[in-house]
Amino acid sequence: MLYLINPIKIIVLLTFLVGLFFLKLKNPTHQKVLGILFICFVNEFVALILKAQGLPIDNLFNINIIIHNSLWLLIIGCFLNNTKILCIAYIFFGFVNLLFFEGFSKFNYYTFVFGALLYTSIFIYLSFKQLKRENLSFFLSNDYILLFAPVLFFLGLSLMFSFKSKLLTSTYIFDGIKLYTFINYFVNIIYYFFISLYIYKEKKKGYV
Repeated sequence: MLYLINPIKIIVLLTFLVGLFFLKLKNPTHQKVLGILFICFVNEFVALILKAQGLPIDNLFNINIIIHNSLWLLIIGCFLNNTKILCIAYIFFGFVNLLFFEGFSKFNYYTFVFGALLYTSIFIYLSFKQLKRENLSFFLSNDYILLFAPVLFFLGLSLMFSFKSKLLTSTYIFDGIKLYTFINYFVNIIYYFFISLYIYKEKKKGYV
């Protein structure tokens, strides 16, 4: 099973441990961030066990996507009047897609892409809203670091998943490195770096 362990799994584990030690459960935002890190940790290491036993992992990832993206929608919703209805709509879409369209037998591309585009659209709207108010301090805040953390992750993976082409994602761009592997590593490293930076700055401010 050790041969299945890659740097991303190690980064997920380390970031989860950092969050576990330094985030406070009394803080609503910290709760959601820790929930995201926990679900990512469970997903990676349950997938590791399933792969080692030759079992399918599509449904594991399908459920993970719904929970993961919903938590990010709840986080960004705290900075707007109310986006709970969008989160509920997304969860509904995810389970309808799982039950009636893309199904249990394969990875649910549309669920990921829809959630990613929804979050990114809200992020852009919120950014322009703060810019219009000339609230430049918002863009230097730790909250903005957190909100930005999944943007490249969502955009990078959505660009690949939207084509639903294994031929495209399996294309070799360097010696022995596939397009999917390159983008997956790049966006995940950025993703967990910004989450770790958020946790560090929260700790430095004395919030954790």
